[in-house]
Amino acid sequence: MAKMAAPPPPPPPPITPLPPSDPKYNRLTALVPQGRVVTSIRQCRVGVRQAEYEKEKGVLSAKGALQRELGNVYHGTPDVWRSTSIALNGFDDKLFGSNVGLALGRGVYSVHGDMSTPNQYAGTSGSILVMNGLVNPDAFSPACKQGLGGNVSDPPAGSVLVWQHTKQIVPTHIVDFGPDTGPAVDPGAAAREAAAKAEKEAHKLAEQIKKEEVAFAKAAYDDGRKAVDYYTARLREFERTYHSGSSADAAREELRNRFEREKRQFDAGLPVYSAKEEVRRVARGAIPTMERDEARA
Repeated sequence: MAKMAAPPPPPPPPITPLPPSDPKYNRLTALVPQGRVVTSIRQCRVGVRQAEYEKEKGVLSAKGALQRELGNVYHGTPDVWRSTSIALNGFDDKLFGSNVGLALGRGVYSVHGDMSTPNQYAGTSGSILVMNGLVNPDAFSPACKQGLGGNVSDPPAGSVLVWQHTKQIVPTHIVDFGPDTGPAVDPGAAAREAAAKAEKEAHKLAEQIKKEEVAFAKAAYDDGRKAVDYYTARLREFERTYHSGSSADAAREELRNRFEREKRQFDAGLPVYSAKEEVRRVARGAIPTMERDEARA
């Protein structure tokens, strides 16, 4: 009897909670307004909703109408079950205006890049839907486009966006909140503390680099000044030799010998410093003194 093949694994759940160790969990908690208690962050992978969104994206791209795919689009709901229903079933256009009114026309009200306003609609125990959206000439309501002005194709952070077509936005995550049952929890505190520490370290490093650059520049200037002093003295000595009473041939030979001696010192890497002149001067003065002392003896 033929062995039966194992059945395929079941599809992944459409909405799953993220562990606190997940980088997406940490990124989203860092964006939550200070003082909120995050009870969970759920990832949305609802096949039907994603397929509808990708189909809209393909149609817009084929028409050349897709201006950009916008992330970090937030929509607040007062109940966790509402956010779950939206993620599974999509937005119900029959409910447009039931919560926030129709000040900017019919559509899904959201805010790009800032959770502050959606956080107010989430209430104590609601949720914020994190969504992607397809920006195109017909994406937003007329009143919304008028408010955006020249930023319709690239809305800045904090912009209120009213999406006319529910299939052109798709939830990717849900941030759930709960009442404060203990000490205040600031989910973004760790990220802000780490950012402040990194900024402090960067400032400290910049100050250290600046000090080292100043010290290096001073040392380079001092070395250059010593080299200039040294070779200025050498040239003056060569000039005195050339203008001395010796014959021209002898002067040239003396200069050649001195240049050769200086070249050998340079090639040998001997240090050049101003004090060398003082040593030479003292040494020259000491030789006649020694000769006089020998003569007296």
